[in-house]
Amino acid sequence: MYSRFVALRIRPARREIRQATEGPELPERWLLAEWPATEPEPVQFWLSSLPSGMPLATPVRLVKLRWRIEHDYREIKQALGLAHFEGRTWND
Repeated sequence: MYSRFVALRIRPARREIRQATEGPELPERWLLAEWPATEPEPVQFWLSSLPSGMPLATPVRLVKLRWRIEHDYREIKQALGLAHFEGRTWND
């Protein structure tokens, strides 16, 4: 699969973020967008607090790694039947 990515430095705007920060300015964050070559517009977005000045390859690698981990976790859960597990209390 081939995708294009864009990374922008933004300041997210929400009341909860402003209340949680000190000072007049909100902290800058990365906005990473994936735009597959076959799609007319971007399909996925991520916010990241990685430091500025990073090459684009670093956040792209990290979001792809996260997808791989989530995919493997779903497969393991399905294979071991953990998706159907219900907690039980056993008396000794």
